[in-house]
Amino acid sequence: CHGSYMGTARQWLKAAHSHPLAKEREIMLDSGAFSAWSKGEETTVDQVIASYDALVEAYLPFYKEIWLINLDKIPGERGRSATPAEIDEALRVSDKNFEILTKRYGNRVLPVFHQDESETRLKEVMQQNPRYICVSPRNDLHEALRRDWATRVHRITGAQWTHGLAATGKAMMSEVPWRSVDSATWVQLAGYGGLILCINGHLYVDHISKDSSARFNLNDHIDNLPGAEKEVVRAAIEESGET
Repeated sequence: CHGSYMGTARQWLKAAHSHPLAKEREIMLDSGAFSAWSKGEETTVDQVIASYDALVEAYLPFYKEIWLINLDKIPGERGRSATPAEIDEALRVSDKNFEILTKRYGNRVLPVFHQDESETRLKEVMQQNPRYICVSPRNDLHEALRRDWATRVHRITGAQWTHGLAATGKAMMSEVPWRSVDSATWVQLAGYGGLILCINGHLYVDHISKDSSARFNLNDHIDNLPGAEKEVVRAAIEESGET
């Protein structure tokens, strides 16, 4: 729900809410804090409330639940670890925003725990919403370090629901017990003519566009997969209602 993404959110919700299974589904809206931070901008809680109000009022009746991510203040800058003073200030602002949003929307607001923060802070976040929290690995670290950190976090969170922010790596999803995850990777891959398919519990990337450069790479494109594998991919595509 940041800037131009609001247009995309409205288009998606307008298209998806009429799906026959929509009432059985839960969706999640993101405050856009990371998008703003990565551009050196800042989003206000009033802006987030305006976005959340518009979408929740219009679409909550069509879904089982709409979860809302807190407007957390991200400490530090892209590519640089935050200082202790920056972390303290970020926590103060994040907690104030969480208080404001929770008063308005109840326990559908998810607080966020970041990789630079302490174990004490994790326990505070877990108490803010004992049902569901967001966990945010650092994007500028190697995936193995992000995954190992997330694994350690989940030894503490136990059975509490967690949403992984920018956590759709294959190992991250298969080895860390998230309830849900997000990142732009999947939709970006789709934009370049690729699919991520789950087959027998494993994730595979397969390209299908006739314009994809991967069409010349063995096993990377549907045109050069072995016959049996090609049929599995075709079946997965057709199961989603596409050709």
